[in-house]
Amino acid sequence: MSGHDFFWPIVSFVHNIDRFKYSNLAVKYEFLSFVQQKVLEITQTLKLAKKTSKDDYMTHLRLVLLGIGIVGGIAFVIKLIAEFLTFNGE
Repeated sequence: MSGHDFFWPIVSFVHNIDRFKYSNLAVKYEFLSFVQQKVLEITQTLKLAKKTSKDDYMTHLRLVLLGIGIVGGIAFVIKLIAEFLTFNGE
């Protein structure tokens, strides 16, 4: 067994570790760059945002609550019909 055959797997292993380490650093850098970009976009959006008036807020609140009530009412009616159908079936 020559020295080349003995050391080559070790050199290859160390080389792969270094390559993984640097690719891992590149992934971390890209992730941090992505996070920094998103934080910058969020701060720009918050700077452009303005507080709504109380009348607008109350109008939107009524609409949202009305929508939730309608969807809940429809779900209740469907559940009630399903209960009657399964009760009569037994």
